[in-house]
Amino acid sequence: MSQPYRTPHKRHPKAGQTMIFLAVATVAMLGFLGLVLDGGRIYFEQRRLQAAADAGAFAAVQELRRGVIDQGYLRASTVTDTGLNGYDDSNSTIVVNNPPSSGSYSANNQFAEVTINRVVPTTFMRIMGVESSTVGARSVAGLIPDPFFCIYALDPLMDGAFTNNGNAEFVASCGAMVNSSSDVAFRGLGTNACTNTTYIGITGGDDIDCNDAWQTEPDTGIPAVVDPLIRLVEPDVANMAMGTNIRQNINGVSTIVYTPGIHTGNHNISGSDVVLFQPGVHVFNNGLNISGGTVSGTGVTIFLPNPNGNKSLDIGGGATVNLAAPTSGPYKGMLFWSARSAPYRPPHNKIARGNAGSTYSGTFYFPNEHFDWGGTPDSAAANNTWQLIVARTVSIAAPTRPS
Repeated sequence: MSQPYRTPHKRHPKAGQTMIFLAVATVAMLGFLGLVLDGGRIYFEQRRLQAAADAGAFAAVQELRRGVIDQGYLRASTVTDTGLNGYDDSNSTIVVNNPPSSGSYSANNQFAEVTINRVVPTTFMRIMGVESSTVGARSVAGLIPDPFFCIYALDPLMDGAFTNNGNAEFVASCGAMVNSSSDVAFRGLGTNACTNTTYIGITGGDDIDCNDAWQTEPDTGIPAVVDPLIRLVEPDVANMAMGTNIRQNINGVSTIVYTPGIHTGNHNISGSDVVLFQPGVHVFNNGLNISGGTVSGTGVTIFLPNPNGNKSLDIGGGATVNLAAPTSGPYKGMLFWSARSAPYRPPHNKIARGNAGSTYSGTFYFPNEHFDWGGTPDSAAANNTWQLIVARTVSIAAPTRPS
């Protein structure tokens, strides 16, 4: 019996296409799964890295606030805090820059930059040839000078670290900070020795005799603050040229012209002397005494090394002095400045502020010395455009106002 004839079965032409499509779809789904899972992991890692970088930057700022300038110590403190967040030198690349390497604060050594980079292995994305991804984070933090304070008395222990011993009200449109923990860190000696500022902070206590309602009530028990100018680099005296002081005829007036540089010998300006300081840094190895005459200069920084503690600044009340600090450059705002190594041997620097026509525009910085600021009658107070007083101890007499 013959068998029935069957037509040979033909595979549907789309069957192979389905397999190809399924293979491609599987790869695509795995790729998508990789993007979701590995991408999520990378995103999570980046968030953790950012938190660690932020913690490291804040740690660096705390060291800057304490006055730390050693870069090795700064980095060690920073890595300690990034380590508390899971990232250290064993699993990441951590870089600490002070000042930051780029950005708006790249020239400001009051700011620190922390960058953290880490290689994160992938899982599903390996099928697409991506075996790892480098994840990074950057954080910048810093100290912004607080315009709230314009007077700093830095000594941590001294009685009367800030003393108002004048016979009239001292007025300033900013605050004063006294670091001394003494019970009498802040003194107002006399019923008219009143201090009217926006704020007075004292680590220790006060002894104020003022009976004027304008006396600002101090806040005591305030934590000491760091020297706001501690990271300012002193002039490189060793490599500085010699300055000159040569008498010249300027507009028909015999004038002693000081050029920037190192000035040796004794410098006493008095009587009818007319003196002009050219812009730049003037270093007076033996101090500077101005008891009279007329003194002027713009863009001037006067630096006093004072290695023995007896070569300081003395400006008497009979002089007319109009000096202004630089408005740009590395010593912007610095008018009078003594070396941090100068020993504390008061009385040190004394400015009677000259007569009623005198003006001082800039900062007075005597980090390890006493600064005595007095003189000038009240009518000239508004013309004193000083910006900042920072000294180990400060004594003020008679009224004055900063800009």
